[in-house]
Amino acid sequence: MMPKEMLESLLKGCFRLSKFCQTTVLPHSRMNRLGPWLFLLEMFCLCYIGSVEIIPKLWTRYGPNLVLMNQAFTWFLGMEILMNWLCVRFVTSSYQPDLAQIQLLKLDDRSQQYTDYTKSFVEENLRHRKPAENNRSASRGYFTWSTCKSCKKVRPARCHHCSICKTCVLARDHHCFFSGNCVGYKNLRHFFVFLFYSMYATVYAFIHATAFYYLELWPRTIVLEIIPFVTFLRNLFGQGEYHTGVLILVWWALGIFLIIGAFQFIDLLLEIPEGVTSYEFNCGIELEDSRSLTEKIRAVFGKYWLLNFLVPVHFIFPPIVDPVNWPTISGIKRAPDEFL
Repeated sequence: MMPKEMLESLLKGCFRLSKFCQTTVLPHSRMNRLGPWLFLLEMFCLCYIGSVEIIPKLWTRYGPNLVLMNQAFTWFLGMEILMNWLCVRFVTSSYQPDLAQIQLLKLDDRSQQYTDYTKSFVEENLRHRKPAENNRSASRGYFTWSTCKSCKKVRPARCHHCSICKTCVLARDHHCFFSGNCVGYKNLRHFFVFLFYSMYATVYAFIHATAFYYLELWPRTIVLEIIPFVTFLRNLFGQGEYHTGVLILVWWALGIFLIIGAFQFIDLLLEIPEGVTSYEFNCGIELEDSRSLTEKIRAVFGKYWLLNFLVPVHFIFPPIVDPVNWPTISGIKRAPDEFL
């Protein structure tokens, strides 16, 4: 078999395995239930192992003050990650269609009573909508009001339905399985800060874990034990240490999370200045947005964006953006002012 054919069959096998895991082993509904618990367990284990075992052995030789400083810094990072994780999980950006229908009420001049304008407005949008451009064909009706096929309710532009959350989300970026909630315009700031501290903590922990492995574990392990499950197999036959296998597994988990988190963090760094979501960024959907860079940052973080890196302030300084009508983005069909 030629190398090219071998590579193609290997890729097909990986795709089948990934598909099997997604549909049978870990479907989205199961991942959504297990993800938050796995994250909390992993974070607590990392903070505990780092502050109780690794930091004392690495820093004792330099004095107790440095040990206390590193332990305090470890738990500070853990608390910042936990606070923002809670906000990502419980701050929702879901769209309430009933409120939209109340907004789209038309005042009848004769009866002086309000009548429902939603249906006629959406039908007019669909009738006069321009043909989708190539870079906008990824989502039909994305730039205008439309009716959600799942909710059967009207929704504005840039609003996605999440099959896991079972609701439409304003400026939906993606669904986060670690938190079990969708990331939208309200909690995007918390997801960014969560990733920021997670990346910082992962680099910090990975450096300490590598030094600990080299100084403490390497002298008493064989080379193959760098593969996590080799240690557990040897332990079944009375060789090796179970605790060593756990530490090696943690070291690998840190490296994998660092790679995955770095790609996600870089994506956000590119998306926020452009004022686009992950869906729009990945699909190449271009937006003509008249906002400045400062306005786009405030649309995510609110007025005083640096405060978000200390404590969550979304309830004091909400995002400065209109997530329903998007008046600064050209080409989006919005409701007439008299109906808003």
